[in-house]
Amino acid sequence: MANGKEQAEQKSGNGTAVKDLAVPPVQPIARSWVPVAATVGTIGALAGVGYLGYSALKQQGKLPGGPTDAPPSGGGEPADGQTTPAPAEQGQTPSGNPGVVPPADFWGTTERGLQYRPLLAKLEEVTRMPVRLFLSVVTNREADWQRKARNKSKVEVDASARAITNGVKRGNPKPKFADSLAQAGSGGLFGALAPYVAWTGMDEGYMPFLDMDWTASEDPVVAAVCAAKYYQRVVANYPTVFASGTPTSEDNFRVRLGWASPATLKDDPAGKLFTAVRGRMEEDLAELGLKITDLPPPNASRWPGFKVVHEAMKSFVPTWK
Repeated sequence: MANGKEQAEQKSGNGTAVKDLAVPPVQPIARSWVPVAATVGTIGALAGVGYLGYSALKQQGKLPGGPTDAPPSGGGEPADGQTTPAPAEQGQTPSGNPGVVPPADFWGTTERGLQYRPLLAKLEEVTRMPVRLFLSVVTNREADWQRKARNKSKVEVDASARAITNGVKRGNPKPKFADSLAQAGSGGLFGALAPYVAWTGMDEGYMPFLDMDWTASEDPVVAAVCAAKYYQRVVANYPTVFASGTPTSEDNFRVRLGWASPATLKDDPAGKLFTAVRGRMEEDLAELGLKITDLPPPNASRWPGFKVVHEAMKSFVPTWK
């Protein structure tokens, strides 16, 4: 899927310009414009969220794919050594020390995504995971903060169609709007492939979006809880997220690698794809006025369960137009 800035200037597959007018104009720094991508085989096996359009890397032959990219079955256990750092006092500036939680009112040095900050702050509170800054970096690239970002290119539509066909063959419950989802491609704040929004939470036996059409992903609350679930799966299932025995802020680069390819995170967590993913993440951090040391170490040990998260977020009052 093309990133949000490109989409704002191009036409979507149905001929409608894709642009969220609620996003204030900005002057971003130059960056590579290559989304960090997820393989359809990977996310289908996760039965969770299909993240943004893997097409750019896939077409270049840089992205592994197929059902072998699946994470271990089951999971949900915290990785050894994870701890929850003590919260910092509000009003402080980030120390730059790895592992120190930034103040709750610190979001970098820009106002990008201002209207979504209350959502991400609430998500972090409910999930008990340090996701607000990490997901800010993700949506900055994947959708450019546009909640209605949508890619209906042939590549993406083919991917969503295969996801429905292969998922049902594997025994996934058939979504109510399967035919529509199959033609929807990917989109939303975090660029989810439409069928995998429907299947989010299947590993926990709770799929609140199974009977919803692809437009559900344009709801930032839906997009956010799905993104949180994917973060939890990556962090909880892959010990290679952590480069050493002690989690550090730098390990967020590896979570981002898991967003692109769990198989690579497992088998080659410091290789060429990691280097590319890290470079793009550093671009997004810079654009937001953040440093990697501003992000707490990855931690999913206190995840309360997808149903708890979904129920707690359902009543969130929108802060966007």
